[in-house]
Amino acid sequence: MAAFFATLKNGDISTVAFSANRATEIHRFDVPSGLLIAWGDPGTPVDATALFTALSDGRAPELWGTSAVMFDQLRGRIVAATDVLGLYPVSLFRSDKEIGAASATATILENRPELASSGDPAAATELLGLGQLLGNRTVFPMVYQCRPGALVCLQPGHAPKQLSETYPTLGATSSSPRQALDTLVSAVDRCLRASPEAMIPLSGGLDSRLLLACALASGHQPDTFSYGARTSSDRRIALGLAGAAECWHFEADIEAEQIACHADRVGWIGAGEVAVNHAHGLLAAETLTEIAGRPLITGTGSETFRCFYYDRGAPGLELLGSSLARKHLAPRALRYVMEHMSGGRLEALASSGVAMGQEALARLEQEVSCLLEQTDTLATGLDLAYLRLRVPRFVVAGQQLLDDVHPRFHPFLDRDVVTAMSGLPVHRRMAGGFHRWAIKRLAPELAAIDWDKTGRPLSEGLTLAERWPGLAARVGVSARYGKSGAPLTDYSAWARGADVSQLAGHVADWTGVAGQNRTSFVNWAAGLDQLRATGTLSALASISAFARNDHSEAA
Repeated sequence: MAAFFATLKNGDISTVAFSANRATEIHRFDVPSGLLIAWGDPGTPVDATALFTALSDGRAPELWGTSAVMFDQLRGRIVAATDVLGLYPVSLFRSDKEIGAASATATILENRPELASSGDPAAATELLGLGQLLGNRTVFPMVYQCRPGALVCLQPGHAPKQLSETYPTLGATSSSPRQALDTLVSAVDRCLRASPEAMIPLSGGLDSRLLLACALASGHQPDTFSYGARTSSDRRIALGLAGAAECWHFEADIEAEQIACHADRVGWIGAGEVAVNHAHGLLAAETLTEIAGRPLITGTGSETFRCFYYDRGAPGLELLGSSLARKHLAPRALRYVMEHMSGGRLEALASSGVAMGQEALARLEQEVSCLLEQTDTLATGLDLAYLRLRVPRFVVAGQQLLDDVHPRFHPFLDRDVVTAMSGLPVHRRMAGGFHRWAIKRLAPELAAIDWDKTGRPLSEGLTLAERWPGLAARVGVSARYGKSGAPLTDYSAWARGADVSQLAGHVADWTGVAGQNRTSFVNWAAGLDQLRATGTLSALASISAFARNDHSEAA
């Protein structure tokens, strides 16, 4: 596990929890004003003097792969600086007696469970509507998560104050596919040299297959594993990939009984932010006990550069990469992200006149619009939106479920890889073009295995209807272009056994939603996709049950 928890009370610093694992190092430095804690990727050097000077002066250091917190006894404050991508979160809390910081919201709850006595209704709305939280919000009113690249000051009796925010530089230079691929291969090679026992989790998609191809191309033959339903296309394809690469492969079944048994644990470990139906990794880790403790090389962040927007399939989308088309296409780019994240769910709540829905929709639009304006082209603006909104608050939250089980490496979010991938032209990213080309180039034997989106060998490419699914739908041409076979993990039976209205009522009461708003919230939740609603509400309800001291229901 990689975690720390420390508090500042009446000028005294107390560190309650302090531990590290093989892929995350936590450094503790005594500094003139108190205590400095830095943690992150062990391959990233920590300059304690430079960090102390910057944080003392209120300057934001540009941090990649490392976050830092200074407990300033002289001024009675905490100053925190997060890494640019938010991979190593900083959570702050305040109470009447103390202020504190931790590497995860769940770590705060473990040490100060009284902070779970009430929930934030806006957070519940965002989680149901978006599947994640925005900005610095957590599920708990007195707990604050720093934004990626943020410099934040917390003093007793005051809300946290963000002093500055650093954004990654994207698309500054053009990259050729060969340059981007060489950079990724080098990043994977560094991970495996640092931890030769590291494993690659395989699925039927592109990201894990590309990571395996990079490993093979750099002379490694890592162990692999897969999990889920035996009948899923992911399990079948993963086994084929491991066989083609001649890698040792581990498998794990995830049954409905496991989901029911571990639902409350998912809610508590994920601090309510991770839906139960997004906890495949945790459920698998508890089954694959023989590989516990081994580092994982994950595809985290890869979807940034082959995202939903680039899969919409309409000719002319390449113009997103032109600064000349910015004004004309800006509304479309905004709509792409809004549709990708909300899918009409927040719009439905807002249209019913509920203020929580209207406020959440306005927050999302403001966040996306601000990020799209930060870059020269809309293509890099879309990349930035995914890196700043989706990765730190959705992807990282799910990854943190494994903090007790597996150290993790994220080569797609290596600084050089992000720079190179963001410099790729748009037409190379559409329909997973870069990934498909790279796999065929590095490991033809892996490209000969089926791809879950088409049900055919990856090397066969795409039909016109698959390449342009949006256009095909408009002209009435149907093309099957999506996951084939059974789902990775079948949560449907578990979800059907839940009473969504009852769960929504528990969450509404815990978050203080009352009167007509409560009725509207419960009705909205009941009208959502049952799996989405059950997954999110079950996670939140497990914490509200704990707050009611109902230990028969809570973890």
